[in-house]
Amino acid sequence: MAVPVEEAIAALSTFSLE
Repeated sequence: MAVPVEEAIAALSTFSLE
């Protein structure tokens, strides 16, 4: 994936919080 690890973690964190 061309997406940085931080971006992936940020997205997962958002879904986890929701």
